[in-house]
Amino acid sequence: MLTDCGWLDSAPFDTVSLILRFGDSRADTEVKPVNATHAELPIARDLSIDSCIDCARDGTLFDLFHTETVTALLDVSRAFDLPTDWHGKLST
Repeated sequence: MLTDCGWLDSAPFDTVSLILRFGDSRADTEVKPVNATHAELPIARDLSIDSCIDCARDGTLFDLFHTETVTALLDVSRAFDLPTDWHGKLST
């Protein structure tokens, strides 16, 4: 989906490494500098462990991870002026 819309065409990286951390929730996506050696952009989201436990119990953990991943990639899109038209084409 991302490659189909040319998301990486003008990006200063070839790979995004997303880390989902469990503990206290933070609304923002942490975006580290691009690792030029590996053309990699490390990013992270902090999730509430309590929310993760609740979602695991009610069977919606995948949905939570999907939402957090999309949020992180949209934040990257905005930070690097990349296309966001892929967002509307995603489904869970």
